[in-house]
Parts: sequence; structure tokens; C-alpha cells
Amino acid sequence: MQESRPELPGRGSRVAGAIALLVGCAPILLDQVVPPWGIPAAVLAIWLILKKQGQSLAVVGVVKPPNGWSSTLLMGVGGALLIVALGEFGYPLLRELTGLPEQDISSYEGIEGNNSLLAIYLTVSWTTAGFGEELIFRGFLLAGLARCLGMSRAAWVAAVIVSSILFGLIHIRTGIGGVLETGMIGAVLGGLYLLSRRSIWAAYIAHGLANTVVFLFIYSGLYKSLP
Repeated sequence: MQESRPELPGRGSRVAGAIALLVGCAPILLDQVVPPWGIPAAVLAIWLILKKQGQSLAVVGVVKPPNGWSSTLLMGVGGALLIVALGEFGYPLLRELTGLPEQDISSYEGIEGNNSLLAIYLTVSWTTAGFGEELIFRGFLLAGLARCLGMSRAAWVAAVIVSSILFGLIHIRTGIGGVLETGMIGAVLGGLYLLSRRSIWAAYIAHGLANTVVFLFIYSGLYKSLP
């Protein structure tokens, strides 16, 4: 895979790169105890690691989209539509065929009819959850894994798979079904990141829009009539 930028996150050996990935991503575990503070803590850790290594946030995809803003917006909207279709129709069909568990959204049911809670979740979706998770899981983890694995085509594929699995696992509060579904969504976001030539903005837009649609479904009660 041809590089669109000369640098990936990390300096030194592959072992040093792997250690940096672990240190940078470990704070995300706080999200299981004091959500949503784990995401800002991980972003701060990543920023400090990059600063120490003489790198900027550009190496984790916080750059002007190489494909242009118009194409990035279209890719983000298309990605959001794919994610919503996957969550509302694709995964339920797979669940019926295989017996996989449902996603547990009970922790979000309080949003229904609650204007204040909806506003809070939408704000989080476009800040810590949207920007933060894309920077962590796509810009830093996915790209860093690919660097550690040698940056071959197989390395990038493996990096998408591993980062998507880990992305699913941090959503364990939604049950095994949520982990599986979110992992699939992570693969879509990883694909958008690569199609965007390692800019996080298309994935960020898709992430924020998809979350917005889901929260509006819950707010309106429409989720009760969907698969």
C-alpha cells in the first residue's frame, strides 16, 4: 500500500512501537469505570507520546483531507448510511441466521423522550466518542499496528482486523452482541480511514452521523419497531 504521508505514529524498533501503542491506548480502559473520561485520557497520552517522539497529530490523521473536504463529506455520509444499515438490518439478519446475541441498549433507553440527555449524548458523540475514538483506534492504533507489522498490504489488513476487535471490546457494556456489531462497524470505519489516505475526518463524520441517527431512533422510540 502506497503511503500518502512519510510518517506513521511511533519511532524506533517495532518493540518500542508496540510499547507506545500499549501505553497510549491503555487509558481507554478508564471508560469502563468513569465514562467518558477514558477517551480524553487516552488522547492526552497519545499526544504526550507523539510530542516526546517529535511527532505531531498529523501522523494520526488530524490533517486536511488529501481527497478534499467535499469528497470526505460524501464518504462520511455514505459510511454513516452503511453503518446504520449494518446495525439495523445487516447484523439482525446475521443474528437470525447464526443465533448471535442481540445488542444490549438498556443503558441508553433513558434517552427516549429526554431532551437534556439526548443533547448530552449528541455532544459526546461529536467530541469524545467521535473525534477521540477515531484518533485512538484508527489514527493511532490501526496505523501504529500496521507500522509494527511491516506496513505490507497484509499488515494493514491485520491492523484493521485487530483494531476493530479492540474497538468492539471497549463497548462490552452493550453485551457480546454489541461487541460483535461494534467490531463490524470498526472495520467500516477502518476502511474509510484507509480510503481517505489516512485522514480521520471521513471516519469521524460517519461515526458522528451514525451515532446521531441511533440516538434519534432511541429518543423517538422508533428503535422499538426496528429489527
